[in-house]
Amino acid sequence: MGTQWGNCYNALFRSYFVLHVVWNYVRVYGFVTVCPWNTQEEKLLSCECPSKLFFSSFFFFFVVCVFATSASWPYACCRPSEAEMKRCSLCCSSFQRLPFGRRSAAGGINLNKGLLSDRERGDQFTDPTVYRNKKSIAAMDKVSRKTERLLKEEKQKEGMNALGVDSQMERELLDGSMHPLHREEIAAARVIDEDGLLSSDPGSKYTTALRRLMEREVDRRDHMMDKFGQPPTAKEFHRLFTRLRHADDESEAIERHQTRLVEEYGVYPSMRLDAYMLDDDTYFPGWVNALPYSIRDRVKYGSLGLTEEDETLRVTLGRMPLDRRRQEWERQKKAREYKAAKEEMLTLAELRDARQGKRRFHWLQRKRQKRASMLRRLALRKPDAFELWPSTVVDYSQRIAFIAQHVENGLDTKGHWPLDPEELARARVRRSQEEAERTFLLSAEEKKVLKKGNNNGSIMHMLRALDTPERPFKRLSRKVYANRVNAIVHGDQDEYGRKYRKMENRAKRRMRPYESLGEIALSKEVRKEPRLYSNGLNHTDDEHWPKHVKSWADGMPSTRYAS
Repeated sequence: MGTQWGNCYNALFRSYFVLHVVWNYVRVYGFVTVCPWNTQEEKLLSCECPSKLFFSSFFFFFVVCVFATSASWPYACCRPSEAEMKRCSLCCSSFQRLPFGRRSAAGGINLNKGLLSDRERGDQFTDPTVYRNKKSIAAMDKVSRKTERLLKEEKQKEGMNALGVDSQMERELLDGSMHPLHREEIAAARVIDEDGLLSSDPGSKYTTALRRLMEREVDRRDHMMDKFGQPPTAKEFHRLFTRLRHADDESEAIERHQTRLVEEYGVYPSMRLDAYMLDDDTYFPGWVNALPYSIRDRVKYGSLGLTEEDETLRVTLGRMPLDRRRQEWERQKKAREYKAAKEEMLTLAELRDARQGKRRFHWLQRKRQKRASMLRRLALRKPDAFELWPSTVVDYSQRIAFIAQHVENGLDTKGHWPLDPEELARARVRRSQEEAERTFLLSAEEKKVLKKGNNNGSIMHMLRALDTPERPFKRLSRKVYANRVNAIVHGDQDEYGRKYRKMENRAKRRMRPYESLGEIALSKEVRKEPRLYSNGLNHTDDEHWPKHVKSWADGMPSTRYAS
């Protein structure tokens, strides 16, 4: 290293010496006039002597030669290494413009310097908690794909071991570099081919858990719109109003079209189910596809009693080629018929669902929720025209709910009406005290079950959620309180300080970023599924956006990268 830096200094000194000599020569012989106050005549005089001119030109040529020989000095000393080059890179932009890392919400201040980025954390799938993840779509998808691949490899390995085929021969058979000639090779090739025909690619199965997660985003949006939605604009009000007016007519029209399908064309519900599962439109006559899209999907596939499992099965089948799809659907149908014939056997999962009172397939409830939220939004615009419940009508469902609360709290109503709310309140207090006493007498597994806070749709969970008090107020300073009162008067915030504009924005658009490309692909694939129980086109991502913000071009395929 020392010799290299010595070479460097040597070359630098040579070039400095040459420059020094040139400068002295120029000053003496007037090759260039140095003094700025020289007049034009003096400049001309300084160059009139021919010997001076010849001498100066000769010396200039000599200097150029010296420079040419000494110009190779960077190569005489060593070139700096890559690391040194990187360390000494010159920053040509201002510090403010320097993208110094991802800016957090705190502005340019990086608050926790210790937090690793995703790139630095590396592969998440080395962490065992990923395999227990129930919230992340990307993680569940990848984990299922990974486990399926491992199981498939294990099964293949066992089959090959049973045939006495080693991994080298198996690889050559898969490669095609070896022709199966002997008996065990032929058997192995046959097993490999059958496996390729009968088993699907890992990750091509779509599960109900995944579907529920995909739907949770839509549910979140609807819930936030119900909670924080502003009064609708006139255009949106008109759209909601007409949709509400036409809902009953639509259901009648759907029934009419379906009976026509049966009577005139012989398309029975079983055939409609086949069409749904095989994604095959050839079962229907042409006029069905020409129906308005608000009812088209419901005419085709409505009132078949399709469950979540059926919808996920449709997606799974849709990923197969058509012949394989037909074969698989026939197999599933046979299995269903067999199961319906042998109904006396109840699986443990079904038993658990029945005991928890968990309901699958709550589309009727969803439809009513949607209708209620539409009425609520209409009432925000015109409160007098759309009262949520007409005051003259007795709401028997409310009465039933009140009676159910009595039963739940262990009060005997004896079939009387009206009932006493004070008595109900006392019974509630009594029950909560009993529960509090009982928590100290629980067995370990009961405690575990209670503590787990299970988020499946069990009735006990729902009842416990009914008992939770509404959100408590935080303590505020006087200044914040005054500001909040002002904001509430202006309709800017609610009493908890949540800003309506912000809440509505986060109700309208997707807040959680996609975690992987596979999740984007999955959402795009599932969004095109037919909507069986609600009107409208398939799910669009711009349901709540005004048209001038999201144009039709967003629905076109990307023209980038020759896709």
